[in-house]
Amino acid sequence: MKHVSVMIKPASSMCNMQCTYCFYRDVSSNREVTSYGFMSNATALMILKNIFIDLTPGTSLTIAFQGGEPTMAGLDFYKQFVDAAKGLAKGITISWAFQTNGLVVDNEWCQFFKENRFLVGLSMDLIDHNANRVDKEGKGTRNSVQNTLHLINKHEVEHNILCVLTNQLARYPIRVWKSLVQLNVKHVQFIPCLNSFNETTPMGLTPKRFAGFYNEIIPLWYKAFTAGNYISIKLIDDIVNLLAKNMVTACGLTGQCMPQFIVESDGSVYPCDFYVLDKYRVGSFCEDSIKQLFENDIMQGFTNERKSIGELCKQCRFVNICKSGCKRMKEEMYYRDESNFCGYENVLNENWNIFSSVGKMILM
Repeated sequence: MKHVSVMIKPASSMCNMQCTYCFYRDVSSNREVTSYGFMSNATALMILKNIFIDLTPGTSLTIAFQGGEPTMAGLDFYKQFVDAAKGLAKGITISWAFQTNGLVVDNEWCQFFKENRFLVGLSMDLIDHNANRVDKEGKGTRNSVQNTLHLINKHEVEHNILCVLTNQLARYPIRVWKSLVQLNVKHVQFIPCLNSFNETTPMGLTPKRFAGFYNEIIPLWYKAFTAGNYISIKLIDDIVNLLAKNMVTACGLTGQCMPQFIVESDGSVYPCDFYVLDKYRVGSFCEDSIKQLFENDIMQGFTNERKSIGELCKQCRFVNICKSGCKRMKEEMYYRDESNFCGYENVLNENWNIFSSVGKMILM
């Protein structure tokens, strides 16, 4: 294995906010155990030992922390975790990532992130943040998160903005773009707001809103790009990398699930962050190595599951590079059953000349 990624949830599904659309609250509510509590240092050390046991010198390892809200595990937990990992990493390069709502991130957290070269994903919903990202008392958190962004910039911590693209937010691409420029954001990922497993929700993104949003954002992005002001928008980067370099930089982009190691706070491992459900439990890093987990029947069954290609896809000229995309985001990005409209196909069609032009520039 030359590159391995592991995502760890040291605070399980616990969070100090009450976001209205939280996908992980929906996931955890469909399990027998909603939260596995805080990860112990003993569990963390066992996880690390079983990660490194199969890795050989020259391997690059990415360890990402997510939640719930991972800061709830406390800064001391991460200091000990990083120190233990460095002690085990003989000839292995470790990259660190941390996704946070930013509510309690202060100077000490920022110093830790900077010293250990963490990439921090800060959740911020730009123009309608306070509508959905509220604390336990129902109060908006925009000011707190904006202060955190200021601190992260002050300490020169590498970061990106994670913005949930709800069906409502997708109506205002121009305002979203202006907000990005005003905040001087250089890296952003728009995360499609998912419907729950059991029902369609008002905030759940629809393929038409998805397409409408990107069809207005992409020309603005291109204009800035050609003027020398590059703003990294994750999906646009993914599409350009795929078309220009044949590089797959996002799971599900070409219809194939990549093997992932999502680790709950008790050490249990799952194949995808969207499916941290009892029936998809692959094993545990407290007992199994990466090789054993990768070869597990549940992991192999999940990643190699054959998807049926619908009639809409069969007629699409992009089917060979998409193959229906990510199965969890089907109804938000692609198409809904009995629909004759695919949001992703529409985005590619409408912006094909832009993608082609950028691809040629990159390859020059």
